[in-house]
Amino acid sequence: MGDTAVISYRSLGEASSEARQVSRKLTGYADSLQRSIVNRLDSYGGSDSGGVTQAKQRTEEKIEQLRDKAQAYTKYADDLSDLQKKCLSTDTAVRSSVSGLTASFKKANGINNNGIVNTINYMLTGLGNSTPAGRWLGNTIDTANSAKDYLKQRIKDWWGYEGGKQLVKGITISLLEITIAGITFFSGGSLFVLIGAAIALVNGVFNLVNEGRAYAQTHYNEEPALGRRYSGEDTMQATMRRESDNKILHNIATGVDIVNAVCIVSSIIDSAGKVVKNCYKWATGDLHPLDELKSLKILSSKENWTQFFRKSGASVKDGWKNITTAIGKGDVNFFKTELKNFRSDFIFNLRQKYCDFTPDHMADSIKDILGVTKNVVKDGIDIKNVTEDFIIPGVTVAKVTTVSTESGGQMRFDISNVTFEDAYNVADKTYNQLFKNILLQKKTAISLDVLRKLSTDSKIHIEIPRIYIPDNTIVMQMG
Repeated sequence: MGDTAVISYRSLGEASSEARQVSRKLTGYADSLQRSIVNRLDSYGGSDSGGVTQAKQRTEEKIEQLRDKAQAYTKYADDLSDLQKKCLSTDTAVRSSVSGLTASFKKANGINNNGIVNTINYMLTGLGNSTPAGRWLGNTIDTANSAKDYLKQRIKDWWGYEGGKQLVKGITISLLEITIAGITFFSGGSLFVLIGAAIALVNGVFNLVNEGRAYAQTHYNEEPALGRRYSGEDTMQATMRRESDNKILHNIATGVDIVNAVCIVSSIIDSAGKVVKNCYKWATGDLHPLDELKSLKILSSKENWTQFFRKSGASVKDGWKNITTAIGKGDVNFFKTELKNFRSDFIFNLRQKYCDFTPDHMADSIKDILGVTKNVVKDGIDIKNVTEDFIIPGVTVAKVTTVSTESGGQMRFDISNVTFEDAYNVADKTYNQLFKNILLQKKTAISLDVLRKLSTDSKIHIEIPRIYIPDNTIVMQMG
């Protein structure tokens, strides 16, 4: 039995396209070496002890090798295309012979045979290989496939190596920051809220501009290190410190940091006040709205704190007792009911946070949605983001009741959930926004990452050679 060769025309076409693509990459690499190294060495006007000339010569040798390989891949692609065409031509001839034998067999054995259909099939099959139009169409399809593969590879290179990913990510984050700050500013609030939103708005604009500068350095100037530096300048203060040695600008940046810190402290106090008031309402059963309660008065009352801790202890004790009793009795319905209540509260809390588009809460819901989008774009979907954006806001720790009087003298009772997020936000703002980003930040024009690298011990041993210096003392003798 002889050997059988199975040839895939599609595989030949794909191999040819891949070879042409490799040829283009090699040529592009050679062009980049010529542009970024050889041309710069040619324009070097300083002293040369032979190192510059040697570097230029080796680079030119590398460029020549790359161009030779590119030509070899181009020839390989052409050979594959020729082989594909020859195989198609041979296959067409065999198909025509088989078709003729089949027709003869059908006729000899009285099998109906449609001559018109056979003729059309024969003409269409041979048209692709025996006529200039057919060959042109085949070449056009090959060229289109090659161009498609090349475009896909160019997009992949732009996204991964030429700054495209960082550009899209940076611009998206900047626009989200600007939108969130704009919504906060135009929604109104206290003076500190407006000032903090204005600072965030300006920082978002600076971040957007610096992302464009970073892309220009990475893509056009082939300076990815400088591009990463510009991309890291995401605030007005950072830009002032890194881009200038002017002490006035540095002092302005420090002043903006101080004002921003005051705004953050005001936000922390406001959030902490709501937590304290809700704790008081839960412990005492007070029915007044939060804005009618004074947090400082509540904090200074020993009786209030005693009542809070007493009720907290009793709540934990009763909860544990119910759990152990249910386990002892095998009461599965208890756990089903508690799980159902937890799930119901969890879904309700998330809807209140992200889907409350009533006039009083629409701005907050939109900002929360944009905040989640920003976190996903910045860090991806990880455990930290899922926990902070969905789990913590959904967990209920207490329920409080508020009574208000509507127009007409009717009493309205509102039962609201106090979530774990309320207390978590206070701790998060205090640590991440206040201490970590502002109060503990080093005011320097050098990136903190660079400083950390410079402060570590170097593993490279550099030894200064000893050079003999002759004694040039001149001894003069008086005759």
